[in-house]
Amino acid sequence: MARDRRQKSVDFVRPLYDHQSHTSDPASGKIQLNKTNRATSFLLVFVVVSLLTSAPVGAASFTWTGVRASENWDDASGGAVFITNWIPVSVVLMIPGSGDNVVFPDTGADFVVDLNGDRQVVSAAFTGTERYTLNNNTLTLSSGDMTSTGLGIHFINSNVELGAAGDWNIDTTVFLVNGNISSNFALKMIGTGSLALLGTNTYTGNTRIDSGVLLVSNSGDSIPDTSPVSIAAGATFQVDNVTEQIEGLQNASGAVVLTLGATLGYSILRLKTP
Repeated sequence: MARDRRQKSVDFVRPLYDHQSHTSDPASGKIQLNKTNRATSFLLVFVVVSLLTSAPVGAASFTWTGVRASENWDDASGGAVFITNWIPVSVVLMIPGSGDNVVFPDTGADFVVDLNGDRQVVSAAFTGTERYTLNNNTLTLSSGDMTSTGLGIHFINSNVELGAAGDWNIDTTVFLVNGNISSNFALKMIGTGSLALLGTNTYTGNTRIDSGVLLVSNSGDSIPDTSPVSIAAGATFQVDNVTEQIEGLQNASGAVVLTLGATLGYSILRLKTP
């Protein structure tokens, strides 16, 4: 199924590479552009117009397609245009960079995306029903924002570094982070779904659960020992089958659920904001 989808995508862009031979007209002196030249000229005009009329360079949104043979973040082939695992395509090599947002949408297949090197983007959003898995290296989110909507269950096995205290807006049934989250900022869970932290996390800010469920299950290291946890009314902090040590439980208007013999250790308990 995945191969058929990729083949269709390749077939869609293949006309850009086809050659038709044309000759100049001696009588008029006009040169007839062949198909490749016309496609290249169109793309050049498109890029120039985009640069003149669009947002500042780097403020782009890239959407995963997975059309390449490998599922590496930076896989690409050259030609009249560069074909990568992302759209837009361009006459210059374009993959998401530090000023860009990335979207992983419905594609008709599950994907295991290899970062194939440390990557930095502004934010990441998972919007499809298929499963995405991110593997290897570190993904830095300069805004700190992560979004997951739709029915897909996603796995982040890469490490994640937060460049700011952003929002993790999780509306899917479960969004699992096996990698380690690091930053000097807070981690905030919002949305109606469940965020499962299964790695050994080292972020130094607070842990905020404004809505939804934050679940931890990793030998007591999912929440840093120096991080206080706040739970808004209607939100849930769930600890599964481990002894979790946190700095304190603050503003605990929501629920704390301990399952499978789990225990929660803390030094401060404040039920309301002082």
